[in-house]
Amino acid sequence: MPQQPEIQDIYPLSFMQEGMLFHSLYDEQSRAYFEQASFTIHGQLDLERFQKSMDAVFERYEIFRTAFIYKNVAKPRQVVLKHRHCHVHFEDISHLNERDKEHCTEAFKEQDKSRGFDLQTDVLMRISILKWAPNRYVCIWSHHHILMDGWCLGIVIKDFLHIYQALGKGQLPDLHPVQSYGTYIKWLMQQDREEAAEYWKKRLQHFEKATPLPKRTDQIPDGTLEQITFTISEKETSELQKIAAASGATLNTVFQALWG
Repeated sequence: MPQQPEIQDIYPLSFMQEGMLFHSLYDEQSRAYFEQASFTIHGQLDLERFQKSMDAVFERYEIFRTAFIYKNVAKPRQVVLKHRHCHVHFEDISHLNERDKEHCTEAFKEQDKSRGFDLQTDVLMRISILKWAPNRYVCIWSHHHILMDGWCLGIVIKDFLHIYQALGKGQLPDLHPVQSYGTYIKWLMQQDREEAAEYWKKRLQHFEKATPLPKRTDQIPDGTLEQITFTISEKETSELQKIAAASGATLNTVFQALWG
């Protein structure tokens, strides 16, 4: 008989998480909340140290050890487990030619995305390493949006790199303690929802309609749908990052504001 995992804590979902859970269950084929980042690693990679660093990240942040229980309960709850393992998947595709490597990598990313996540049973983060050459690897980092947003991902990757480098020197990582997500949930549950609703009602009272991106519909579209690819210079990117940092927002929010 399999041993039941030890539970560390149980608490409600945030209002944003409740919305994500609802839409994920309403359309199980949708990947709207599936987040996937891909980046290339140049140089030697210690897979054992990589795995230990990921284990440390899971130990540091309880949200990554969380399961979202919604069956046979009066109201959905997030259950934090004391221990949860994120196995780093590894594949060596260095024997392929460059074109086949690109095709294999893109196919892997699509398969990973189509696999999705079961919010109640799966570890909601997957890390995969594809070896392209002795000193070149592609890391595919996937997670469900219910765990964190893009802002948080940057913080987590920074912590991961700090841990990886420290372990490489035979040292223990020196990181500041973090607040548990449960502490935030307890604070959130104490807030006045009516007061918050009134605040946003006043802030948005002069807006008559949204300014969404055009999309394909059965009706005659108001605009023409096009796909445009462009590159922003390093200097412009740096300036945009400064604007985002000064506003306490992500780059995505800055672009959304520019579009609006």
